[in-house]
Amino acid sequence: MLTFRNYLTGSISRACTSGLPAINQTEKDIELFLPRNHTFGDVASSVALRISAVTGTSPGAVAQTILNNFEWNQDFVETPFELRMAVDSGFLNFRFSDRYLTDTLGNTDSTGSYDSAEGTDHAGLTAGSYDFSSVMERMLPILRHARRSGFSSIPNRPDIIQNMRHSSERRLLRELSKSRALERNMAMRIADAYLVFYLECPVFTMEQETTAARILLTLATYRALGKSGMIGPEKM
Repeated sequence: MLTFRNYLTGSISRACTSGLPAINQTEKDIELFLPRNHTFGDVASSVALRISAVTGTSPGAVAQTILNNFEWNQDFVETPFELRMAVDSGFLNFRFSDRYLTDTLGNTDSTGSYDSAEGTDHAGLTAGSYDFSSVMERMLPILRHARRSGFSSIPNRPDIIQNMRHSSERRLLRELSKSRALERNMAMRIADAYLVFYLECPVFTMEQETTAARILLTLATYRALGKSGMIGPEKM
């Protein structure tokens, strides 16, 4: 299965081979990181800066050459979004596609996760100085109420994220996607984003589509924290 990391590092490597044949950049040479300014994109690479230091070509020119030969795949990234101000400085920035964001929400059958949420004790759950129990105290009642209210299985349709209009919904979904894309434990960032989402976006509303989308976000957060080891094992 092609992962986001394999797709992006592989595509950048092949773009370097096509546009800069004298430069050998393997997938292992391509580093990915989070842009300091989230408005630039979701994931970035500074490979153009490293190549520039070797060739003497400006970082912006190297970055533009890579983008001109890049294999855009809408299963993973938007094609190509407004990169101009970042390209000029040599940074390659990419924004997740709606397909990738939707896929982050996970499986359509969520009954197993509701079952595990019923019997897991998360009191006093901490990681260093971060207290995750406050996050769990907010998530678990939502998942339990969702199950008891008939939301035991929510269809994860491609248009589901169109119902996520609030900035805190989009932020949480992107934090979940960043952790998945970079294959990195970002539990604290996800937990912080969830707390903001919880305070600003009531999960159960008069609009069924909005409620379903927010339940999926809560469930995806529960799974992500479980995968990171911040909560007990799930019975999938």
